[in-house]
Amino acid sequence: MLNTYPLTNQFILENKLPYNHMLRSIEADSFPSILLLFENFFSLNAIDGYEKKCKQIIDNPIIRDHTVEGIIQWHSILAELEAIYMLQSQFNMQVNKFDYHNPSSIKQDNDVDIVASKEGSAYLFEVKNNSQDHIQALPTNVLKLIRDTDFGYSIIVDSIDDQLEVTNVRQLAMAIQLHIRDHELNLTEEISKEMWLPSNLRCGGVVIRFLNTKQQRIVPWYVVPLSSDGLERWLFSDETGKIAEALEKGADYLMCKIRIYDTLSEVLDSVFPTYRKTGNNTVSIKDKRLKDLSGIILFDQHDQFYLLNNGKKPIHLYPFR
Repeated sequence: MLNTYPLTNQFILENKLPYNHMLRSIEADSFPSILLLFENFFSLNAIDGYEKKCKQIIDNPIIRDHTVEGIIQWHSILAELEAIYMLQSQFNMQVNKFDYHNPSSIKQDNDVDIVASKEGSAYLFEVKNNSQDHIQALPTNVLKLIRDTDFGYSIIVDSIDDQLEVTNVRQLAMAIQLHIRDHELNLTEEISKEMWLPSNLRCGGVVIRFLNTKQQRIVPWYVVPLSSDGLERWLFSDETGKIAEALEKGADYLMCKIRIYDTLSEVLDSVFPTYRKTGNNTVSIKDKRLKDLSGIILFDQHDQFYLLNNGKKPIHLYPFR
């Protein structure tokens, strides 16, 4: 990490982050995209609100034996850093402030996450991560299996079932071991296990993903993707909807990092059926449910997004190519 991500390495050392802090446990070979987000953020140290954002990273409670609370906070931080990088790299915007209090905000103690500008106009962005509401702890028997069994690889368990139950962990263990055995039968002297990892294994409602890390990595949680209907409730629920939260803070745009079953195009068809496409990644929606919001930015990754302009103070991206 020292040479490739010098600002991140400097931050870790200067703030004496403990060895069990998540940022310190990230390995450059396994998660280069995450480290890129941190490296970009640490280059913005002259921006108002930078120190406050750094404190959130330092105080983040997540450790190698993760807690669900820590995971929620960690994913919130990552969503904000990805939003920052996306505004710069995809929207060609200049980031001006972090955690800014809009005087027109309904609540005095609420700050918007990012202020960025383009073509002489400033925009206020509130960032939400829908996976933080859908993180579940792994069943105890599955967690015990992962902790007690040396499979030769670090394992992450994911799920497509929001009520995950694994009644036969012995069968799951055998499926993992057979999958690894079949994989390693194809290894040669030229292709080692460090170079070629087993493919993802789906067993019932469980998806097993393999990582090559120096130490066994235990992730006792999984994220449940939302359906388009679930995303619509998450956005527009009267009391807890993210649209309402963004409006309370006086934001112009709501940026949503989403984990969904459907593609982004399918989300548009389901949640915003009257949209009109205006560019490669931009649509016009004119949705009364957004009230005074200028729009929404839905993104899965920083380069996979849709900008939904609601007709007020729109952001303009590149035209069709």
